[in-house]
Amino acid sequence: MVKEKNKYVELLGSRIRNRRIGLDITQEELAKSLGYKSKSSINKIEIGENDLPQSKISLFASMLDTTPAYLMGWTNDPVDYVKELKKRKMEIPNNFYPEITNFERSKKWIEASENRFNDNLDKLYYESMFKPEDPTTEYLEKNNPELLDLYNSIQKNDNLVLLFDKTKDLSPEDMERILTVIKGIRAERGMD
Repeated sequence: MVKEKNKYVELLGSRIRNRRIGLDITQEELAKSLGYKSKSSINKIEIGENDLPQSKISLFASMLDTTPAYLMGWTNDPVDYVKELKKRKMEIPNNFYPEITNFERSKKWIEASENRFNDNLDKLYYESMFKPEDPTTEYLEKNNPELLDLYNSIQKNDNLVLLFDKTKDLSPEDMERILTVIKGIRAERGMD
């Protein structure tokens, strides 16, 4: 059990050291910004001599522009995508992979944006990164594209939504009367 803890402490320390060096931060600067008295405390953490209290892991991650998950060895990706998204002043649409964590959504959004803009991919590829907001749309896309066009037209027109809502529970005879009125209006205007 002691060996496993040492491996964990060593991994944590080496990741802290690598991030600190990569960001060109001295041990002294890191110690001061985190409230340690001297750089030797940081050095002992980095070489695996001292363990890092759990309460300090988030602070270290924030100072080193990474995530606690990376420092703990749960992921090999050091990028804090949520923070990166804020830096880029980007927002994720609500229908963009709503079932996954905010961290993963942020990562996918940044990757999608970079692919879109760097590779100059067409709009269809970019939009394919989105999941439809409702299963009806997804079903109609695959099985009846013409009905999808009608469905989208109805959704965008409040009067059509109201018409369908008010007529959905009418009898077939009542629907026939309404259709006769509609046909009369269309014929009067030369639409049919």
